[in-house]
Amino acid sequence: MSEACTLGNAGLVRLQGPDSRSFAQSQFCSDVAAQPADDWRWSGWLDAKGRVRYFFALVDAGDDGLLAWLPLGDAASFALELRRFQFRAKLTIENVEGFSLIGQFDVAPGSPRWQRDGDAFQLRLDGATPRLVRLATGSHSEVDLDSLQRWRGCDASDGLPLIDAACAAEFVPQALDLERLAAVSFRKGCYPGQEIAARMHFRGGNKRGLRVVRWDAPSGSAIPGARLLGTDTETTVGTLLYSGLDPIGPIGLAVLADPRRTEGIALRDGTQVRCKAI
Repeated sequence: MSEACTLGNAGLVRLQGPDSRSFAQSQFCSDVAAQPADDWRWSGWLDAKGRVRYFFALVDAGDDGLLAWLPLGDAASFALELRRFQFRAKLTIENVEGFSLIGQFDVAPGSPRWQRDGDAFQLRLDGATPRLVRLATGSHSEVDLDSLQRWRGCDASDGLPLIDAACAAEFVPQALDLERLAAVSFRKGCYPGQEIAARMHFRGGNKRGLRVVRWDAPSGSAIPGARLLGTDTETTVGTLLYSGLDPIGPIGLAVLADPRRTEGIALRDGTQVRCKAI
């Protein structure tokens, strides 16, 4: 088992109060009502057009509370936008500060999915490299940038469609493959954007898809929201969500206009990109 590494501050939003679960069920696209107590699930919040505005892990915090962990941050904006829909629901919605994000690679697959230790929460992330992430109170020490790059590389390899402000409200749940993560329900009832997302699910219409992308050398163009271009360097064929590193080299996750496409793709600086399915 590898040593723990500091990945920075944790972007957290707390929903606290007797209506926290019913509010989350009416706002988030996952089936919160079916989420077991003492557990966590991936989820999302859509805009009125059915596009994913935020993607997060929804954690049972006990005592009528839920925590939404946004791996790429932007928690303050999320909390602010959620409060607009609170109306008379009995809960508080706040951006939680003072939590560190601690990661650990190469953990035993049989480790508990969810653990609570006082104010700290530990989640197991399954994938090619099983990991543990710990959300703990206290200011973080200096961020381990090498480990953060490796962590993001694992996120990409595992196909986690992490969204930051650069890619917010651009993609429907199908383009981000949220159903694979049980992060969206098309049958649970109303939530923002549900009608459009469900219609697209049952009748079709989405052509975009999520793909792992690689290139051979570090590139300054590999930033969240970067456009992937065709060979004519003018046609946009995809969007890079984020990138990291693994033992092979740079790796990222992208949404392609045609997910069957595997070549003739480049970053803006001309770096050639290779694609593969998750």
